Amino acid sequence: MPEADKAAIALCLAVNEAVKVLGAKAAYIRLLVDGVLTPGAATASAAQYLDDIAGLSTLALLSAGKTAAGQLIATKVPLVLDDVTESDLILAQTRQIAASHGFHGTAAVPLLAEDQVVGVFFVFAGRVRHFTDQEVSTLSSLAKQAVLALPTNP
Repeated sequence: MPEADKAAIALCLAVNEAVKVLGAKAAYIRLLVDGVLTPGAATASAAQYLDDIAGLSTLALLSAGKTAAGQLIATKVPLVLDDVTESDLILAQTRQIAASHGFHGTAAVPLLAEDQVVGVFFVFAGRVRHFTDQEVSTLSSLAKQAVLALPTNP
């Protein structure tokens, strides 16, 4: 089996395991390729959400300190938002799209390879929720496993 196929399977396993273990509604991984966030893997419940936000500006999505993904990439530190539909780190259009999908509480971690961000891993709850430090640690562990599955830095 080609390495790219193995990586795709591992990323799919990671997002599905995150939803199961954390009792979440949806999860996705986006890989950072040449400064652009590209689809990596998504649960079925997150796939349409990603399609819906696909038209938003990549530069806006990566603005350090202005968006959740941008903050993850800039700080390399996990992020917890009790309600993405109320957060200033989420673009107004994205807040509306998240609400339409029933996404609220969020935990997100950077995917790191040799201390470089190679992607982001988001998990959504279907209600306002604060993910605990232990849950974020679990998500970080799944992110580390996902990175190990990548054939090379994306």
